[in-house]
Amino acid sequence: MLDKHAVWLLESVPVAILAPAAPGQDDPMDGRGRPSQMPAAFTLVSSPTRRRNVSQLLDQGFTGEQLAYAAQMTLRKEGRKTEADIIKKVIAADGPDPTVVQASYRGPPPSLPKTLSADEALVLLFNTNRTRAAYQEVRETSKDHVADIFPQFNFVLDAKKRCHPAGVVVDDRGASVPVQQLLDHTASRLCTLQASVIQSSAAQGSLILTSKYGFIFEKESKELTTATYFQLQQEVESLTPSVVQLTNDVTISVRHEMTLTMIDGKVHNAIQGIRPVEKEKQRIVKEQKQRIQTEFRQRLGLLIDQPLPGGAGTTNDGNSARRFFLEHETSADILGLDSTLIRRFSYLLRAASSNFHLDEERFGVYAVETARMLVSQYGWFRMPQSVHKLLIHAPTVSAGMLLPLGAMSEEAQEARNKDFKAIREHHSRQISRVQSNTDLVHRLLETSDPLISPLRMRKLKIPTTTATDQFPSEVLALLRAPSAKL
Repeated sequence: MLDKHAVWLLESVPVAILAPAAPGQDDPMDGRGRPSQMPAAFTLVSSPTRRRNVSQLLDQGFTGEQLAYAAQMTLRKEGRKTEADIIKKVIAADGPDPTVVQASYRGPPPSLPKTLSADEALVLLFNTNRTRAAYQEVRETSKDHVADIFPQFNFVLDAKKRCHPAGVVVDDRGASVPVQQLLDHTASRLCTLQASVIQSSAAQGSLILTSKYGFIFEKESKELTTATYFQLQQEVESLTPSVVQLTNDVTISVRHEMTLTMIDGKVHNAIQGIRPVEKEKQRIVKEQKQRIQTEFRQRLGLLIDQPLPGGAGTTNDGNSARRFFLEHETSADILGLDSTLIRRFSYLLRAASSNFHLDEERFGVYAVETARMLVSQYGWFRMPQSVHKLLIHAPTVSAGMLLPLGAMSEEAQEARNKDFKAIREHHSRQISRVQSNTDLVHRLLETSDPLISPLRMRKLKIPTTTATDQFPSEVLALLRAPSAKL
């Protein structure tokens, strides 16, 4: 056995021997045995342990107010101001506040559901495209869950009727509203919407309200356009001020001034009696147009002035216009024009169609320079009316407008085309043309009501871009700096 383990037994094994601690030094062996523990937090120990810890304080005869005040000061010293304020209110000199005592252990009272007004419920119907049956179902479900927030549908119907002006004329061919009744209704709704602003501005004596006339199923013609124009002019000339009784002590008188601004070139030619070009010139223009359309499709992939299926207009949209001006050199090569001239027209059109006021002086100088360039290079070409108005008369027209030219453009005419189709398909009775037209004109009036529209716009995304982000420096130089004064 010894021989077997001789190698291991003959080896030396080092052993460390600790010297005794010198006087005044800690003995490293004092920590032997059960390790000592740090005292646990007061909130983590049991109730008997808590009573033992505070027994000395209780034996000294301190009152509850003294102990509470000491707890308050200790909490403030620890930076727990909210808890200290609660204790201070509980031990107030005039007696404890019951609401504070309840909130300290029950929490704040639950908030009660807020009932929608009739106008807000009407906005909900429009934004979600709900039917009457769907509204009733949602209302009953919310009532079953103790959230009676939807008003009765009769109140919503009353809110709808308040959106209808008096004198709406409906037949099987269309619907219309007399201008006087439409303006009276618009003025009344605007005054109701801006009642606080009007009352605060009563000392100024007067205010200016700027607002943006039915539909008819009939083929557009020169005779129809002219007759509609003269009928509208007669109604405008016979307008009287609208009187709105805002409160018992406040009466508003609104004087109306109407200007025909949103018309296209075809309507303008019909009103002014301008004849179209001759037949031979029309043939030449048609051949040249086909060549230009082919080159734009091949070189830029653009479909220019092509009719869309279903009578939905043409392919001349904003994307085509942006691509045309972005590739102004290629566009100039296809049209045989100067690229600088196209680029200058791009800046003028973007400034005129923006929702910012023009700097009439700088815009006028830039437009006249462009006009001289156009006449000097292409004097053989008779300037179209729209180009002449932009280059010569745009600064004068802008100076006489309360709103920017972009806000008075044709967008208002085209803005409700999709709504027109959707309402006619989904929200009108199909039993007769008169009933269908009645529902159509009522829905259009309701969704565009001045008092309802602001409520519908609450959830619209507000653009975060500014004028500097939207326009290049050449366009910004033609615009006036925004002013806080309306």
